[in-house]
Amino acid sequence: RRAHRGGGAPGDRAVKRRATVVWSLAAVAAGAFSIVVNTEVQKREDRLESVNRRIVETREAIDVLRAEWSYLNRPGRLEDIARRRLALRPPGPGQVIRVSDLPFAAGAEEWR
Repeated sequence: RRAHRGGGAPGDRAVKRRATVVWSLAAVAAGAFSIVVNTEVQKREDRLESVNRRIVETREAIDVLRAEWSYLNRPGRLEDIARRRLALRPPGPGQVIRVSDLPFAAGAEEWR
């Protein structure tokens, strides 16, 4: 008897060839899938980085606006503006009354 050079029955060769083709196709498919997933992950990481950058910028803008608000609402500044633009004066003696002199003050006990 002579031994086959392929190391097995002649049908084994075809099976091995098919298995090689199937595994090669599986490897190519896995590689393609890996590339697609990697690309999608990269897109999402870029988007996340962009959103995080916008969050930081927005928080900084809010801090600036709060500082401006505090500066613009200083009591001395508001008093100066009111004095110049509204022409307000302190109330005269006839303009000040006690709460008990108000018409609804008699029934104020009901509101307590």
